[in-house]
Amino acid sequence: MATVNPSRRLLIVFARPPIPGRVKSRLAAAIGKEAAASFYAAFLQDTLAGLESLRGVERAIAWSEGGSAFPVPPGWLASSQRGKDLGERLASAFLDAFDSGAREVVVLGSDSPTLPASRVTQAFEILARRDAAIGPTTDGGYYLIGLRTFREQLFQDVEWGGTNVLARTLESAAAAGLETELLAPWYDVDTSADLAFLGAHLSAILPGDPCNAPATRQAIAAWLGAGGTGAFPFLDCTSASLG
Repeated sequence: MATVNPSRRLLIVFARPPIPGRVKSRLAAAIGKEAAASFYAAFLQDTLAGLESLRGVERAIAWSEGGSAFPVPPGWLASSQRGKDLGERLASAFLDAFDSGAREVVVLGSDSPTLPASRVTQAFEILARRDAAIGPTTDGGYYLIGLRTFREQLFQDVEWGGTNVLARTLESAAAAGLETELLAPWYDVDTSADLAFLGAHLSAILPGDPCNAPATRQAIAAWLGAGGTGAFPFLDCTSASLG
């Protein structure tokens, strides 16, 4: 990763190239690999676009594999994830960031297209007074983790994808003597039920809302327009507002 100004903060978005069969496996099981990849591409586009409003933050995207074909906004640094599992990849990302001169580092996932950028701002505000900031997801994991000091044990002995990721991470943080503060919970989109919830959320907010996620709205409208209700009959009632 390129060297960053040590007086500035670094945000890293973890992402995968939206290739069918390599992203959103649980969602793909319900709607097919091509559709799941299209949704993920929209999630990633909205995630990156939403973060453009941040100021005083260096932005980087860490690919699980080559992502050069995906249009990343100008001004973003780029790197590759390293490690056999998510824990090793997160640990490597934090270690590399601190080694490159970053003072405070936040890593964000790309499965929460409606997440407002203000959550990232809040995370950095927490890091001004605490050692760690974590944004819990409603399924027992987290959508964001921020640190101002590296602790490898936070990413060890965790059942990634399970329901106790947050609990295990908090236990490790306490054992390491880190002062941790939680952000408000948010949701990510991994399953058909999550996609239905996302559709309901988008149908309930106005286009100018920070959670608007326009690319995701278009992806859902295209899915509905192609007759793709499948496992999501609830989304039928959102089509008028998602176009």
